[in-house]
Amino acid sequence: MNIINNNPNINKINDRILEINSNKNEFNKNEFQELDLEFQLQDSIVKKQDIFNQVNSNLIQQIEKFYNYDINQLKEIRNNPELQKKFYNAYNATLYNNFYDIYDIIKSDNNEFKYNLEENKLKNITYEDSDVIFYANIKSLNGIIEKIERKRKNKLGEITDIVRGRIDCKDINKAQEIYNKLKEKLNSKNKEILEVDDMINNPRPDYMGRIHLLIKDRETGSTFELQVGSKNITDFIEKAVSIEYDTKENLNRNGTITLESDKLNSNIHDLCYKVTNKILDQNLPYFEKYKNMIPDLKNIKEEYVNIQKEIYEAEKNNQIDNKITGINKRIDNYVNKLQNIFRKIEKNDILKILGNEDNNLKDNRIPEKNKVNFENYSNQNKSTQIDSDGYILMN
Repeated sequence: MNIINNNPNINKINDRILEINSNKNEFNKNEFQELDLEFQLQDSIVKKQDIFNQVNSNLIQQIEKFYNYDINQLKEIRNNPELQKKFYNAYNATLYNNFYDIYDIIKSDNNEFKYNLEENKLKNITYEDSDVIFYANIKSLNGIIEKIERKRKNKLGEITDIVRGRIDCKDINKAQEIYNKLKEKLNSKNKEILEVDDMINNPRPDYMGRIHLLIKDRETGSTFELQVGSKNITDFIEKAVSIEYDTKENLNRNGTITLESDKLNSNIHDLCYKVTNKILDQNLPYFEKYKNMIPDLKNIKEEYVNIQKEIYEAEKNNQIDNKITGINKRIDNYVNKLQNIFRKIEKNDILKILGNEDNNLKDNRIPEKNKVNFENYSNQNKSTQIDSDGYILMN
């Protein structure tokens, strides 16, 4: 499998493969398969080509093995660099295989994707053109473990978003077009759509403008969770909200006092959906504690839905270009309203509801470097959440 390539990582892997082949006494089948997979991945990424076009039995066996891992085995992987490398080696290949096949369906002419391969993990693999941005990654081991514990699952195979992606489109009409392409062509890529949650044609009372797909990849044996939807709606619900509390005094070692602004950084969705729902729940102590704020909280929850609806209807009727300026002004006013209301709710209560005891919440939006600016637009028992990678998850 010798190949001339200027990538030092590929050459290093290739040298080790040749070394194994030349010394039969040290031949290690598992190491060879892992190196072979790593070689295929890096070579395919550099050449911007497909990694598999048929079933890969060795990788399927690895994925099936990981699917049977319980929480303790996953924690062992998290704490062991060598085991982490093996884990990400397998899932890097599954991520890239799914990403490339979908990219090959939706890409425009001469548009390439970007990626980072750091610390054995494929990160920030992104394709964008004037109408869409397609972003995919592997769920972190911490995120995987947290979800298994939160959902009370027994094995890794019981969660479906280990490798996942989202396609943000300029509007819901473009999202529908992308979805139709995927329905038509995924089977030719050895992919099968297992589940569809279509919130464009069947919007929920409190969430709309996105289609969630669960895709089976026959080539790697993995599932790939894909979201296709409106960037305008996504940007609205992920918009950052910074809540400033009273200034606090910090006593320094030299006896001086420093005044520091006490802030909480969150986003519209976390505040208006997660926090508000908990406070409005009469079975929880927050309801009684913030009883005088119930009318305001109900009002902001209603407006949260109405702004989504306004964007949804404007896009559906091809009027978003004319209405986006007014919508953005409404969103800015809404953020100001949220800041004034949530300033009255204790910071520690918000942190506790969101499951974060630290003083600083992570900004849950997709990293700014992965965003794209579009020039031409400026009744179910599921809850919507956004994870730390910026993915809208249906739980």
